[in-house]
Amino acid sequence: MRMEYWPPTKARPTEVRLGRVAALRLTPPTNEGRVFLLVIQSDAQVSPRLAFITEQAIQNNLWNAEVTDFFRPILAQPPGTNATMGFKDFEAKTSFVK
Repeated sequence: MRMEYWPPTKARPTEVRLGRVAALRLTPPTNEGRVFLLVIQSDAQVSPRLAFITEQAIQNNLWNAEVTDFFRPILAQPPGTNATMGFKDFEAKTSFVK
């Protein structure tokens, strides 16, 4: 399925959005704690790939250590009422979490 990429706007210059995600009919895992939608982009790939990463998977080190290390501080915070957003650029060695 195809998603739409929406670039930042003047109102939200640091945010990009993915449109038509609902059309993918994704089913997040249940009973594994908090769930994050992971968007993986690589220059080697034609388009982004999506994956779910769960609290349980992070605690059990089921992902690459760099990915797990990115999510551990997020899980150390109590769940909030707003969505958690962020990115990690492995090439530029930058990251952001909100």
